[in-house]
Amino acid sequence: MTVGLKRIRDCVWLCGLAVYLALIFYVSSRPNLQPPVRFPLWDKAAHFCEYAILGLLARMAVARIQRLRRRETAAVLAFGLAVGALDELLQLHVPGRQASLADLGMDLLGVTAGLILARLPVFGPPGERDEHG
Repeated sequence: MTVGLKRIRDCVWLCGLAVYLALIFYVSSRPNLQPPVRFPLWDKAAHFCEYAILGLLARMAVARIQRLRRRETAAVLAFGLAVGALDELLQLHVPGRQASLADLGMDLLGVTAGLILARLPVFGPPGERDEHG
C-alpha cells in the first residue's frame, strides 16, 4: 500500500471515530428518548453495542498513532471509560434520561468487545500496524 493510501485510510479511521463520538453525545442529549423495540435489558444491550463500535473505531484510530501503539489497549479502555463517564454525566442533565453505574459498566464491556473485534483479520493483516512509522 502506498504512503498516500495509508494516510487516507488513517484519516478515515480518525474521522469515523470523531463522527461516532458526535453521534453518541447527540443521542445522549435527546430528552425522553425511547427505543423502537423494547425487551428485557434493552438499555444494557444498547450501551454494550454502542460502545463496542466505539472500542473498535478507537482501537483502529489509536493503532495509527505511533506513540500510543505499545499502550493501545490501555489507551482505548481509558478513552472508552472517559467517554462513557461523560455520557452518563450528560444524561444527568437531560429530561427523561438518567445516569447509571451499570450503564457505565456495560460501556466498558462494550469497549472491551470492540478491542477484541478489532483484532479480527477483516480489519487488517496482523503485521499491518508495524508498517507505520
